[in-house]
Amino acid sequence: MRNFSSYQLPFFAWAVAIFIASSIPAAAFPDSPLFSQDKLLHFLVFFGFALLLERALHHQNRLPALARRSHLATLVIAVLYGAFDEIHQSIVPGRSPDIKDLVADTVGALVAIGLLWLINRRRKPAVTQ
Repeated sequence: MRNFSSYQLPFFAWAVAIFIASSIPAAAFPDSPLFSQDKLLHFLVFFGFALLLERALHHQNRLPALARRSHLATLVIAVLYGAFDEIHQSIVPGRSPDIKDLVADTVGALVAIGLLWLINRRRKPAVTQ
């Protein structure tokens, strides 16, 4: 249970937060400069989503093959969740799906995965022959 609360729960909480934010009708959004930067917001939200998902997948014990391929799994899950989020917005008053939002989600996830790949690459000692 400690493993779940430390690694998987933060990811699930982030995913639920995305769903809740996507459920807010457009008229209920506060007038804020943050919301005028829609694509940047999507990028940042899915950057965090991918970081937490990667961490959750890497530290799960039930599917070791998934942990070994966590970068690919993170990308696939992030893109699918981004697509689900856009479809979900189609039924929220005043909101609509936008392929550009999905692209921003995907780019945010890709940048997070790339950053993690670079960090992991630097940590691994070079193999000499």
